[in-house]
Amino acid sequence: MDIRERYEAFRVTWRAKELLFKSPAGTSRGVMRSRKLWYVEVSCKLKGKTYWGIGECAPLPGLSCDDCANYETVLSQACIAWERDRVMPRERLIDFPSILMGFETAERSLLGSISEKGAYALWNSSFFASDDGIRINGLVWMGTAEEMEKRMEEKLRAGFGCVKLKIGAIDFERELSLIRSLRERYTPAQV
Repeated sequence: MDIRERYEAFRVTWRAKELLFKSPAGTSRGVMRSRKLWYVEVSCKLKGKTYWGIGECAPLPGLSCDDCANYETVLSQACIAWERDRVMPRERLIDFPSILMGFETAERSLLGSISEKGAYALWNSSFFASDDGIRINGLVWMGTAEEMEKRMEEKLRAGFGCVKLKIGAIDFERELSLIRSLRERYTPAQV
């Protein structure tokens, strides 16, 4: 028997949250000072004990394919379907990858809660145990040349061997000079 069949009081809800940035974040579509996202919360009772899970739906305004006017309607309908059927409506969410990601994360979170490992134990790995990070690249947001240079140095001091610059906020030649300056100070093995 599937564990979902034994859930009592299975609930799927969502809530919106606006995050205020500490400093403006430049993107190719303009400057962001805040960002809206949605939390999907699932809960159930199993043998009289309440368990919960949470996932984040976070489309990027103007960039994500599912950034649309009816986002909350789609999210609400998907929550209703999941709660009613107790099966995540994956096919319905193919065109809404940020909602699907939030649902999948909420489901993993719920299963972690039920397993007694905790709602934040999504996978059995050192990354999720907070023992180890994934050092892919240090992202440097757009800003003034001075801000970007300071952020590059912070990323390198933090141990990143690759620095990714978001460009387009300042003159392209100035952005190139930031990269040249970095290359003059560090060897290819370092960065």
